[in-house]
Amino acid sequence: MFDNQLSGHLPEDLCHGGKLQIFSVHGNQLTGPIPKGLRNCSSLITGRFDRNQFIGDISNSFGIYPRLKYLDIRHKNFHGQLSQNWSKCKNLTALVMAYNNISGNIPPEVGNSTQLQRLDLSSNHLVGEIPKEFGKMKSMLNFSLANNHLSSIIPTELGYCELIEVLDL
Repeated sequence: MFDNQLSGHLPEDLCHGGKLQIFSVHGNQLTGPIPKGLRNCSSLITGRFDRNQFIGDISNSFGIYPRLKYLDIRHKNFHGQLSQNWSKCKNLTALVMAYNNISGNIPPEVGNSTQLQRLDLSSNHLVGEIPKEFGKMKSMLNFSLANNHLSSIIPTELGYCELIEVLDL
């Protein structure tokens, strides 16, 4: 269901049976909040919501997904602050939240996501410093925090990310 002209809201009962693993609706014209059924979808492995017009508070639009590997919600109208709950998604390899209205500090707990290979929080309204805990992300290949309002020094711990190929600050 991606790259079509689908519009309207997503059905509330998505993932009702608890077996939904891959959900991709990117590149449509969908609106509204993320349905509660998807917030509680513990079977989700991949979620592609990018390039739509979804809205909501990022703090409570998404849940804890024990099997989640890939989530892309860029180019949305999400606001609020990043939750430390993302670090509880132990299998997460890619988290893309660029081009939203996310504000506040980056929780240091996100650095405990040691499986992350791609983290893109660019083009938001994040403030504060880059957590030194990000040095724990030894699998990191692509890391972007560009176009935010971060300050302080670049933590020397980022040097421990030996596999990094793209670092966009």
